[in-house]
Amino acid sequence: MKSVLLTAFFILFTLGYTSAQTIKYYSKSGRVEVPAAEAHYFEVEEKNKQGWGGMRTRYLISDSSKVSLFNYSNLNGGLFGRGNLEGMHYEWHPNGKLKTEAVYVANELHGPYKSWYESGQLHYIQHYQNYKLQDTLKAYYETGELRRIEVYDQNELVSGKLFDKEGKELEFFRMVEMPAFKGGEEQLMRHLARNTVYPKSAYKRGAGGFVIVAFVISKTGTIKDIEVVQSVAPELDAEAVRVVQNMPTWEPALIEGEPEDMAFTLPFRFHASTKWNNKL
Repeated sequence: MKSVLLTAFFILFTLGYTSAQTIKYYSKSGRVEVPAAEAHYFEVEEKNKQGWGGMRTRYLISDSSKVSLFNYSNLNGGLFGRGNLEGMHYEWHPNGKLKTEAVYVANELHGPYKSWYESGQLHYIQHYQNYKLQDTLKAYYETGELRRIEVYDQNELVSGKLFDKEGKELEFFRMVEMPAFKGGEEQLMRHLARNTVYPKSAYKRGAGGFVIVAFVISKTGTIKDIEVVQSVAPELDAEAVRVVQNMPTWEPALIEGEPEDMAFTLPFRFHASTKWNNKL
């Protein structure tokens, strides 16, 4: 543990320490802040001269290798106070080579989004307009040959082609299919509304707000790795987790036609009306 803390402070020193810098520690999922002794990552937050924007750079605890860098116009802005993304975003492979490069404008992906294999070969490039896929996506085999072309208009797939390494056209399928609740988003909302119960103790004292639960939809569609990433009250947190734990199987994500684990987040809104509290 001592070596972990020394490493973190060394990085602060090399960055040029100011009182506007802080270190936070995160779980293996990268979603939940934890004590330093339990951390898989640590994150250095640097405020800009104005005092509200800045950047967050994340490192692995084990070897201090850089994992990601995000820039913010407001570190505490956004719907849940997690920051307004603005400018360049980078992620790195464990070997230190660049993994992704993207641009955020007003907290939304906008412009080119590039991804590379660990070898350094370009994997794909796609384009966003106000957080929606727009124009042409091109993806490549790790050996450099063109694998696919997809054309989008406001997140809607317009056309697509898939090729083998020799350039022969194959039967097309999308590069990424997101996980889906059976019956779609409307059925998911109905399921949550039917199965979420406001804990009486929290309701009586007027406790309420947004509980945000993060989890992973596995390759088989089951739910795993559930974490509360924004807490309101113990009873409300527990109820949100219970509902997620008991969700039916989802349709898993497909990456290049193969089932893959994928992270997902759900907000639960608990709103207690003071007018009704005395009736309980």
